[in-house]
Amino acid sequence: MDRLAPIVIGVTGSIGAGKSTVSKCLVRKGAKRLDTDRVVHGFLKRDGDAYKKVATLFPSSVTARGISRKKLGALVFGNPSNLQRLENILHPLVIKACKQFIKEQGTKGKHVVVLEVPLLFETGLEKLCTYTLFITTTEAQRRKRVLSRPNMTEEKYQAITKKMGTDRQRQKRADFVVSNNSDDQEALQKKINSLWKKMMNREDV
Repeated sequence: MDRLAPIVIGVTGSIGAGKSTVSKCLVRKGAKRLDTDRVVHGFLKRDGDAYKKVATLFPSSVTARGISRKKLGALVFGNPSNLQRLENILHPLVIKACKQFIKEQGTKGKHVVVLEVPLLFETGLEKLCTYTLFITTTEAQRRKRVLSRPNMTEEKYQAITKKMGTDRQRQKRADFVVSNNSDDQEALQKKINSLWKKMMNREDV
């Protein structure tokens, strides 16, 4: 790494595990965060980088404001071919956005960057990271969190979890595994504080 390059922490995990919660814990320690879900939201707006290509492939997902994520989800979840076509559009844009964010934050003198990426390993973005954190939770807790979300269905839930692969497979690729099995935010912050110290000291994993 050059002098300006920050420590890059990749945060990933299955849906409902608490990736955003952990990322916010890291922000409280001083990190700058990029939420790639928000980035994708921007790509799908009418002036977004992915709008024209997605609208051409999935015209029924188009609304006055841009691409409807609900309509788009109905077209791709449970349809591997459509999902692959969508990811072929979105993933290169997400990778580009992550690289740009790291560069910008380094130029600003920021020392730590968090990339919150649901498909961190699947997109190869772990290669940009100094450390990777895999967030896990119990299946019961995951289902409770996810199925309480607006517009979430059992079918969609199953499709998302299948695409992400098993926790065991992905945990093996991560530098640290963080369990988030309860709603005790204070206890979670203590775990992150301990990991933060290790990462800032660049301890071997």
